[in-house]
Amino acid sequence: MCIRDRVSTQSTGNQAMASALDGKWGAAGIRPEDTGDAGEFYSGKTASNYQSSSRVKEIQKHLAKRALRLLDLPEGHSCMLLDIGCGTGLSGQQLSVRGHEWTGFDISPQMLEIATNQGAKGDMFAQDAGCFFRFRSGSFDGAISISAIQWLCSEDFDASHTKLVTLFKCLKRALAPGARAALQFYPEASQHVGWIAEAAKEAGLSGGLIIDYPNNAKGKKFFVCVQAPGKRVFPVLAKKAAAKKAAAAAAQPSQRRASKSEMSVAKKRKLQAKIGSMGWAPGMWRHKKKGAEHQEQDQDQEETGPES
Repeated sequence: MCIRDRVSTQSTGNQAMASALDGKWGAAGIRPEDTGDAGEFYSGKTASNYQSSSRVKEIQKHLAKRALRLLDLPEGHSCMLLDIGCGTGLSGQQLSVRGHEWTGFDISPQMLEIATNQGAKGDMFAQDAGCFFRFRSGSFDGAISISAIQWLCSEDFDASHTKLVTLFKCLKRALAPGARAALQFYPEASQHVGWIAEAAKEAGLSGGLIIDYPNNAKGKKFFVCVQAPGKRVFPVLAKKAAAKKAAAAAAQPSQRRASKSEMSVAKKRKLQAKIGSMGWAPGMWRHKKKGAEHQEQDQDQEETGPES
């Protein structure tokens, strides 16, 4: 990058920062990502303006709800979710409203402080999404990210690729087998879309891209939807299924005893009916044969007399 390009980039970044400080988001087509550093951009007054913007709140609410639908979680059941780039907790609020537990992280401590002051219910900590993070393997039933991962892309492919692969590898470990993640982002350049998709694939996640409103140049929304390998099992549903199976197993012996008792009564009646009509019944031939042998022996003894 030449000196003139650096000056131009710095000037654009300063304009974006100034617009944000004035409470204007995306003014004149300027992107917050043009500043180059999310931690610097979302600090101080910028973080406060972000939280107080009614437009930002409405957009974040809509995108969070859309991401949740893409996760395809079981209705009426609380799940454990991860919010990547949780910011001031606007997306996490939608998770809490729907009864889910969540953990979130963000690069900006100021954004997290606002989230805490606003009463966000999730567990939150400061973390760069492009750096290594670790949770216990299989901790989450799903993950969302709203307008965050585009910050990992820059003009430097190698640096961007390293950050993206790190994110997706850590995400793969954190997700339960078969769990899904829906990460919404705003690509600055068309190649960034391919970089993100390739990084997810390289990390061992399956899935693809979903574009909402593809024919709307300003309104289109990009989601990379990925799934961890393995069979999808929700711990909440698995526990309920196990409890149901245990209850059925506990009730099964008493049912078997009752069934045996009923069968024995029916069998006795059937045998009694056959004995009454035929004088014997199948299964009694051994007893009948033994009885006949004893009768013959008694007759022989009567004819020959007692042995001396």
